[in-house]
Amino acid sequence: MGDRVAGLAAAIAAFVEVDPADLPAGVQLAVLRQVWPLLCQLDAQITRIVGVVNAQGSAAQEGAVSTVAWLRSRLHAGGAGPRVQVAKALRSMPEVEAAFQRGEISFSHARLAARAAKDLDPAVLAGGVDKLLAEQAVEQPPVRFARAAQRIRDHYHPDAADKHARDLQTQWLDVDKTFGGAVSISGVLAPDTGELLLQTLGAFLPPVNPDDLVSATTRRALALGQLCRAAAAAAPQAGGNKPQVTVTIDLDTLRGRNGDLFNPHGAWTGGRYGTGTPVHPETARRLACDCGLIPMVLDAASEPLDVGRKQRLVTPAIRRALEVRDGGCRFPGCDRPLAWCDAHHLKHWVHGGHTGLDNMILLCRRHHVLVHECGWRIHLDHDTGIVTAHDPSGKRLDLVSRPRAHSP
Repeated sequence: MGDRVAGLAAAIAAFVEVDPADLPAGVQLAVLRQVWPLLCQLDAQITRIVGVVNAQGSAAQEGAVSTVAWLRSRLHAGGAGPRVQVAKALRSMPEVEAAFQRGEISFSHARLAARAAKDLDPAVLAGGVDKLLAEQAVEQPPVRFARAAQRIRDHYHPDAADKHARDLQTQWLDVDKTFGGAVSISGVLAPDTGELLLQTLGAFLPPVNPDDLVSATTRRALALGQLCRAAAAAAPQAGGNKPQVTVTIDLDTLRGRNGDLFNPHGAWTGGRYGTGTPVHPETARRLACDCGLIPMVLDAASEPLDVGRKQRLVTPAIRRALEVRDGGCRFPGCDRPLAWCDAHHLKHWVHGGHTGLDNMILLCRRHHVLVHECGWRIHLDHDTGIVTAHDPSGKRLDLVSRPRAHSP
């Protein structure tokens, strides 16, 4: 075995010396077709060895409490638990194991088959279900095989299907503040709730732009933000108010007159959200572009002395006029729809800019952030209606946004 591992190491060392970027596209694809089954075969043998190690308790020789603990501590292996579970399950599924050993299926296939077989009687597996699972795994990618394996399991063990359906109704959601003030989300939703979330997020996702470098995960996060804003408008009142984000900031800081955001003792003097998380003045200015403001006078101890009436900076009439004129985000090259857009002051109201159609423009949330917090500048030519943009270095973007009426 030692000689064979050494030979494998030598072959891999020679293989990785080749830079795939130097190969023609056709050769790259051909190499992948050849190497992928070999990788699956190697993965199958590793899983087989793990199964023997686990069955014989070999990890105890090095003081490990279990095979999983040994894999995690000695090899820093991720997915150690599922690896051991699959290795154990394959002992009762010789057809699936053989397909794995031949490189015809991947570890993902084997794991899905093992998950389905967990609820089945060994006699049922030996009676043909093992072979059926292997055949389905060979013919389908993991995503489709997952559904096929579940149908096979449900057919041969209806009681297990009913139990799993009930178990799937168990759901939980953790929403925690990180140390830096961001929010971490994790959880499991029941199938019906999960389907509703996926469909609703899909409705808020903008069309994919080939030139957009934003990842799918970021796009989903942006869609979740839009979903929350839409829901907040229709949510029931709590404590007399709709859900809202509160920002407290000194007026001079908001206007940019106070350039020092930390006092002599190193304490933050900028704005803060209602939860206490610091907020940069540029972010506060972006939020103040299109929101309801409640002016509040505080004393030296930050105790409220006077609370004014809520002021709506952008009236419904102005918003409708902006929607008719702009039709969506006016940042050059952007196609985000109206529902994704904020009303942006070209000259901010804290600097004397007025809330009127000639001083406002629609920007999607991403480009609104770019303008306020990332140094980008935009300009609206009132004579032509053309919008131009400059990056933080002052270089003009080679795209322009033409008025809706003049767009092709």
